[in-house]
This record gives sequence, C-alpha cells and structure tokens, in this order.
Amino acid sequence: TPSLESFEQARSGDLKLLTLPSRAAAATMPDVLIEDMTEGFKSGAPSLFSPTLQALLKETYQSGKQSILFLNRRAYSPFVMCRDCGHKLECETCAVSLAYHRAESLLRCHHCDRKMNVPNICPVCEGERMKPFGMGAERVHEEVQQLLPQAAIARLDRDIARKKGALEEILTRFRGGQTDVLVGTQMVAKGLDFPNVTLVGVIAADISLNIPDFRASERTFQLLSQVAGRAGRGDHHGRVVIQTFNPLHPAVLAAKDHDYEEFFEYEIEQRKLAAYPPFWRLVNILCTGKDRESVMRLSAAAAQKLRVEVTNGDVLGPAFCPIERIKGSWRRHIMIKLPLEADVEPIRGAVEGLKEKDARLAIDVDPYTLS
Repeated sequence: TPSLESFEQARSGDLKLLTLPSRAAAATMPDVLIEDMTEGFKSGAPSLFSPTLQALLKETYQSGKQSILFLNRRAYSPFVMCRDCGHKLECETCAVSLAYHRAESLLRCHHCDRKMNVPNICPVCEGERMKPFGMGAERVHEEVQQLLPQAAIARLDRDIARKKGALEEILTRFRGGQTDVLVGTQMVAKGLDFPNVTLVGVIAADISLNIPDFRASERTFQLLSQVAGRAGRGDHHGRVVIQTFNPLHPAVLAAKDHDYEEFFEYEIEQRKLAAYPPFWRLVNILCTGKDRESVMRLSAAAAQKLRVEVTNGDVLGPAFCPIERIKGSWRRHIMIKLPLEADVEPIRGAVEGLKEKDARLAIDVDPYTLS
C-alpha cells in the first residue's frame, strides 16, 4: 500500500518499482464481503454486527479458528449526550467530545487526557437521561462477548497497551490459541501473523473516510487492505467482512478486490482535479495560541502578507483547523498550494517577522496531515 506520491514517482521512472504479485508462503488472498449497514436502519433493526458477520463469527469459533474485529476508535462510545435536550459533554480545553470509558466509568478527552465522572443529571436542562452514543472498541468487545458467551475475547487498543506488559501478554495468548476473538484498533491492522486467523471483521469502515483530509480515501484503502491481510495467512482460507455505509466508495471496492492500481487510477484523477499532491506541493502554516483574538490577528496578518509574496501559487485561508482547540490552544491554519518546482523559502521570509504576544506560527512543508 504505497503512498500515491511514491507510486506516481515509480510510474514516472523516478523510483524503481518492485512488485510482490503473490502472497508469501503461497497463501491465497482472503474473500472480502462488503456489508451495507444502511439496510439495518431501513428495516428498523440496526445492529453492531450484520447478520453475515454474526453468522461467520459463530462459525469461526465453532470450527476452532480465530477472528479479529477491527474498529479504529477507542473507548466504549465517542460521546455522551442528553436525550432530552441534545447537550453533548465536551472537554473544557479541547474542542472535542469526551469519550465514555465504561470499564473505568469515566469520561476522558483523547487529546489532553482530562477525566471526569459521568453525570447523572444534564448540566443544561437537568434531565436524567444522559446516555452514551456511538461505538468504540470497548463496546465491540462487550457485544461480541454477548454473541459468543463461551468464547475468550480480548481487546487491544492504546488504553490497554499502555499498561506494562499488556501488549505482549495479549498477543502471546492470541498466538497460543487461548483467545478466540481479538478486538482492536489500528494496533491489530498490520504486522500481525497468526496462521489460525480465518476471519477479519471491519466494524465501521466509514470512520476514516469521514475525516476532513484529502488523504482520507487513501488512508482508508490502506487500512482496509492491511487489516484484510490478517486473515488466511496459514493453511486455511480467510474471509473478511467490511461493514460500511458507503458500499460503493472506490476505496472500499478496491480494497475488496485487493487492487491497489484500481484505487490509484481513481484517486490520482481526484488529486489532479483538486490540485493536490503529487501534482502540487502543499505548505501548511499553523497558528496556535491560548488567546483566540491573538491567533485570529496573527493568522490574518500572515495570510495577507503571503498573498503578496507568493505569486506562483494559491493561498487558502486562514480557517480554523478541523479540531479548533487542543489543550487550551486555539488553532487556525493557512494552506498554500505551489507548483512542484517552486521554492518554499519565500514563505518563511514572508512570515518571519510577524509576532503576537500570545500566538505563534509553525510552517509544515509537505504536511502528512491537515487535522
């Protein structure tokens, strides 16, 4: 799953292309099924697991094989909301919802690690129906335990792995066959080689698709391809179930067919039309500070000066970042699109003398993420 930039360089001859046309040890690629999760909502019976995935989980367990369930989201649910007035509990210093961790009975911010107890009464309307919404790996663990009450289920995510020795113990038990189902986040998506795993379930492929970043489709294809590769690595054929609300998305369809080039041909055209890498260079200028007005003034002044100095590209913004505040710091950014051969040095010169007491600028050339 190379980056689009790397593959385009290989296609143009700047890099040498080396291919691996078949799986190691002559293993066959797993069969991939796409499950349209809108069907459950249409029928009025939405479920965490589609009927197909439920049946395959039971079949795999009964046959003595192992399963991996992947959901790239920690905690039990991503937020807690009042069902009477709709108020969501958010972090006081970050512009994000507090995630509900049921095992600890706590709300936690996944950016600053602020913790608080779950209130019984809504702080806005004093209603008594504060309920968790959405799903995380902790909830998937609970649901699969209910589906397979006799099975040994383990969870592997950052919350578990930061406990000393937990990562090694969980993987050792899974490798030894003492665990039937491993539920995890991105930690289980790549690098694991367990020959007895014949089923992989992707609970919600749309989480990474909906991130506001031009690389969202690429990262989704990479993740789906990588996690699918955990199934059928031994003598037994593997099966993969991808649950999604976007069953016709090119990233999902290409991952189903194990076809990188199919995805590349689609995505490279989108990048070309939108003037993104590998056809243009990006420079992201991030303005941060504890004082909102200082950040607004500094980012506006930087954008104004850049529009004068940068004559061979496009200056977009300033605008608030997708997460506009982290650990009490406000965040605005300016994105600059430049031709590939352009010199980025004038950008530094343009903003070098700009100052605000409570704000600072950081220049990220060829940024990996825009969040």
